[in-house]
Amino acid sequence: KLMSWNPNLIIIPILAEDYETDIGCKTAFGIDELLSKSIYQYNDMKSEVLGDKIQIIESQEKQYTQARSIALRIVDKYADKAFKWGCVPFASLFSLQIIYGKMVSELAGAYGVSLSSDDKTTIGALWAAVLVLSPIFAIPGVSGGVAKSMIEDEGKQFINATERVVRSANGAEDNQEILERIKHELENRKG
Repeated sequence: KLMSWNPNLIIIPILAEDYETDIGCKTAFGIDELLSKSIYQYNDMKSEVLGDKIQIIESQEKQYTQARSIALRIVDKYADKAFKWGCVPFASLFSLQIIYGKMVSELAGAYGVSLSSDDKTTIGALWAAVLVLSPIFAIPGVSGGVAKSMIEDEGKQFINATERVVRSANGAEDNQEILERIKHELENRKG
């Protein structure tokens, strides 16, 4: 895996001490070469590794940006549906629960996360409780705007939470800071 991240990485096999076996002795090797490359080629190797790391981080960031863009389009699509259903008296309560559940499933998919049916049921039940407690949904004109706003807000919160979890799982929560530090280090090496 290390070689796939950085094909320029130099790996030097070593045997630190002579090794006695039944068929003979294998003499130590590699230490001198390792020390030589570590000392004399360190700066070159480090620059290559840092350059490769920049490419990896930029690729990850591009993927997160694309996923966010797709996710925001999903939220807009379901917010428009919520507005239409929100204008229908009493239909809005149950239709919004369905709309929200479908939106959350698609948003999770945009980030490569799958939700179990238990997760979807829990999300839907919690959201239904919020809707039932909202008397505003009895007013057709107002309820469309409120429904759209609720779906948009909840969708964006779900996007932010999902992105934080995915970044954390991939060790990418500090990508921007790491990218800045690497670029600074490489600039210092040139100057």
